Amino acid sequence: MRLMRWVNITLILIALILVINIFWPVDGITGHLSYVIDPSEAECYFVNDGKQSVLPMDLCCFELQQQAECIIADTQTLGIKCYNAEQSSRFYLANNKALNYCLNEGYDVKVG
Repeated sequence: MRLMRWVNITLILIALILVINIFWPVDGITGHLSYVIDPSEAECYFVNDGKQSVLPMDLCCFELQQQAECIIADTQTLGIKCYNAEQSSRFYLANNKALNYCLNEGYDVKVG
């Protein structure tokens, strides 16, 4: 009986937290947590005909949001590829840390 009371009180508290979250959501908890936990450095490159150039993060975020689409690429460390034309030889590569940084800063990066 005591265990059931404890379970019921716990469920009521969880339900209360969920109801509060509906009216006052805490934005970006999950994204921010994954950003903090990720030990890697944010990396972003512009690739033009096979030549990679390092981009500073503020320019990277601005350019990523200007692209038509960003996809999860098959590269090992730079998992995000952003482009305006899929077959173009000019595109951007970024890792998850860079993408999360841009999203946390409010850039509208179109990940699909």
